Amino acid sequence: VHKNFPATLLIHGNRDKLVPPQASLSMYDALISAGASAELHMYEGMPHGFDASRAYFRQCVDLMQLFLDRHGCQPNKRTGQAATAGLAAGQS
Repeated sequence: VHKNFPATLLIHGNRDKLVPPQASLSMYDALISAGASAELHMYEGMPHGFDASRAYFRQCVDLMQLFLDRHGCQPNKRTGQAATAGLAAGQS
């Protein structure tokens, strides 16, 4: 991790049993300490993969789009849609 590390968005549930929430907290701290750009969104009571649920999918996609917009992500020139458009349609 260094100052020029790519802008990083971390989205994590604090009840994740597969990837400990501390992993995202540690990564965020390391990025900020290095002077890199980072965001951390920790969701109370959410398990691993919570963003696949109807209740959180749209919110997470909106966070990703906002993050990409703020960091200069250009729309896909071929389709005119942002990089997360496939996610919004439920594609991976």
